[in-house]
Amino acid sequence: MNDKHFYESYFFRERFNREPKLWTLEKLHSLYLLAKERSDKRRKAFSEHVDHIIKEVKLDQIKVYFEEEDVTYVYRITKSFEFDWSYSGETLKWSSNDIEARDEKISFLLDNKRNFELGEEMRRLERFRSRFEHRVFRHISEKVDKILCEKFKDVKNYHLPKVLKVNIVGYIYLVQLTEDARNSGYNYKKFEIIEIENNEIINL
Repeated sequence: MNDKHFYESYFFRERFNREPKLWTLEKLHSLYLLAKERSDKRRKAFSEHVDHIIKEVKLDQIKVYFEEEDVTYVYRITKSFEFDWSYSGETLKWSSNDIEARDEKISFLLDNKRNFELGEEMRRLERFRSRFEHRVFRHISEKVDKILCEKFKDVKNYHLPKVLKVNIVGYIYLVQLTEDARNSGYNYKKFEIIEIENNEIINL
């Protein structure tokens, strides 16, 4: 019995008074494709906004700002030789005196109104981004591992091909034993998905 699955199912029943929905590999993969499409669109929107900031501000180091829970944050967008552009975030510090800090904050906001507009939109798009598809794909990997472990339970690890091809509703994924399983002195098995097969032919 899978202890993790047992406990998750138990707590789900306790909380919702019904059995958890059982997802087939095919349904999980369809959910993954939908989640990935949505995530790709959101990442694209974020990237396009950063490109817009870079074109508008036209500096090698750009600062845009946003407010969150009465704290002022700055995004630093920096030109990088290695990654083209990169960004980081940090908080802005004001005077320890409350009255002075309020005046500093108001003046700073008025002087940097446009950069606050750009930063607020950047923050909105950043929070809008989702990595839900990675969570779904993790469940797909777990199901693939379970199926392959059962299928090859009587096969010694050294007799297995280095890379297996798995067909999930027409999508071919490359799968292999994990390094720990491959190097195990026992017949311990654990499979991992490496990547989706790319059939693109490159003409040299």
